[in-house]
Amino acid sequence: THTDTHRQTDRQTQTLSHTRTHAHTRTHACVHTRHKRVSPQTHIYRYVYINIGTSWDPWPGCGKVDPTRRGHYSGQGLAYDPAIFCIYVEPLQRVNMQLHKTGWINNSSLIIQAAVSQEPGLFPYYEYAGVNGVASSLSKTVKKTSVEFSEKKSSVSLTPVLTLKSIIDSIPDNVRILQLKSDVQGHDLKALKSGGQSLRRVEEVFCECDSTPIYADTDNTPASQMEFIQSMGYEAGVNREHDCNYRLLVDGKPIKRHTSVYLGNFLKKS
Repeated sequence: THTDTHRQTDRQTQTLSHTRTHAHTRTHACVHTRHKRVSPQTHIYRYVYINIGTSWDPWPGCGKVDPTRRGHYSGQGLAYDPAIFCIYVEPLQRVNMQLHKTGWINNSSLIIQAAVSQEPGLFPYYEYAGVNGVASSLSKTVKKTSVEFSEKKSSVSLTPVLTLKSIIDSIPDNVRILQLKSDVQGHDLKALKSGGQSLRRVEEVFCECDSTPIYADTDNTPASQMEFIQSMGYEAGVNREHDCNYRLLVDGKPIKRHTSVYLGNFLKKS
């Protein structure tokens, strides 16, 4: 039942807060507990990246450099730095296993096997295959995209869904969340909204947006994202293809970037 699902999610959340810190045994992030916030090695990490919808390309790639890396983004990874930590969120188990196998999950990162959207619980998760590759989403595709993502080649399974707020609130207040990268196939705006006021801890947002609807029951257009993100105190950066970018404003001015840590320059220059 719906109530049982929430109880299961609560038990999972409590379990996450006791996760061991060794990367090869760790598959979930520590999250908000009743008395205090906990996170792996909080006495060391000062900067965090969050990547939801990680897929095979765990940008920015904390703790590993691969000069041959070719993915959606040009970054070849970040060399080990005890001050920098990556949190990846990816619902597909086979992807998570491959990231462990290839070393992208290490002492500088952890991975949560879940999806992110506004309502937590256990929900159907759809995988599609088509002429342009594969994709997966919490939503079905709309009919006019059936050529790209074939229903005949699709599959569905159940996956846990967390809110962005539950992830952000697991990170101690003295740790800066430098960037949030989101690629969750139609649910990017829902994921941002699920952060609530905690979203304002994220200094820059780099997410997918869809001018033409691809998934049913979603609104992920640049205009809708802009309306919400501006209400949260962000400004828009320079869009690139179907990616939208936003930067936090503090007292009406862009937050000062930590330029020695950031990868890429997708936003307006400070």
